[in-house]
Amino acid sequence: DVGYIPKRIPFQSFLDMGLPTSVIGDASISSVNPYFAIHPDYDANMVPGWTVVSGSVWGSTNDVYWDRTNSESGDVTIKLMTAGSGIKSALFLPVIGTRCLRVAVRWTGTNAADQLNAEIEWFDRDRVSLGSAAAFSATITATGTFETSVGILSPPSNARFYKVSLEQANPVPGIIYIDRVLVTPVAPTFFVYSGSAQSGSAGTALKAVMSDSKTSAYDYCGNWDNTQAEFTVPERGRYAFSGAIMLSYDGSSPYDITNGFAYLYKNGSLWLSVASQTDVLTTAVHLRFTTAAIELVAGDRISLYGKVDGAAFSIVDGISNTFLSGEYINERFS
Repeated sequence: DVGYIPKRIPFQSFLDMGLPTSVIGDASISSVNPYFAIHPDYDANMVPGWTVVSGSVWGSTNDVYWDRTNSESGDVTIKLMTAGSGIKSALFLPVIGTRCLRVAVRWTGTNAADQLNAEIEWFDRDRVSLGSAAAFSATITATGTFETSVGILSPPSNARFYKVSLEQANPVPGIIYIDRVLVTPVAPTFFVYSGSAQSGSAGTALKAVMSDSKTSAYDYCGNWDNTQAEFTVPERGRYAFSGAIMLSYDGSSPYDITNGFAYLYKNGSLWLSVASQTDVLTTAVHLRFTTAAIELVAGDRISLYGKVDGAAFSIVDGISNTFLSGEYINERFS
């Protein structure tokens, strides 16, 4: 059967080099053989780029096997048939800088209690294990219907490689069908907002306390600190920020705000004046801003402040009132 040879030869070269390959245009995918589309010999062996976990056995009457009748992407799925059965990527895949990893698995199950656990094992530059972390643990929503489960993990600072593993966690399992496994690097990105009002004095800048633990907030790579209310830059590069801050007089005399300002602070000091409303007599100002891509270095700490003249004031809380988002745009090449 020469049908698989055109697929096998280029992939084998990637295996020999120990590098990941992309399939059908997914240039950002860093998992090997994510659709299980390269398959020289299903009956006897696990698909290239993957292995069964310790304690699992490949075979139609064992723990892990292939299937073509329950597939969404058009080729095959890998099925987990017993409690604790699982698969693991075979190669040491590279961690890219400080990027966190997004693990997305398209899967279904035949038992309403079927549970799929995804883990990433981290390795240092010498390929010594640094331990594993859970990406997600998901129970099937509707049997027989494919769904996507997603988890995002930040690598340890000394991690240089990783492997991803998937396991059937239902002690009385049906059959889990895994259609594809996509692991992609994710740039540091966050969105936080204020969950409670804060009081400040006229003429004094006040830091906005915001959190990534609120509904709809996120911090993909763990660089936002809720306690310090600041974003710590993980690596040198260009970053862009946007946000808003609502400043309201606190109800005491005098009632009028004359000037309102929004600042970004870096490392505890005023860095950018990003928005202002001046020469006004009002009870509240809502200041919105977006920055250009600005170069920062690893360790820089960014936070949002507000200030008004003319009255004691409050920072108004709420997702549409006071928020901050930021993202890594690209690295610096010189």
